[in-house]
Amino acid sequence: MVRIEWNERALEDLKEIREYIARDSLNYANLFTKKFYEAVQKLNDFPNIGRIVPEVDISSIREIIFQVFI
Repeated sequence: MVRIEWNERALEDLKEIREYIARDSLNYANLFTKKFYEAVQKLNDFPNIGRIVPEVDISSIREIIFQVFI
């Protein structure tokens, strides 16, 4: 089983993103957060779906690109 670890920076970034989206729509901010956590939880079943982080180049450390905002 995969163990997903969240560092403080990631949690703070997610909180700030959610707050930013909530300025326009609390409902969309909640939906975004829910979908984000669902995407991360997919790593439990499919640990290789994320790409290897190029800066680290360790196969057990993955990143997932999730929704791009312009």
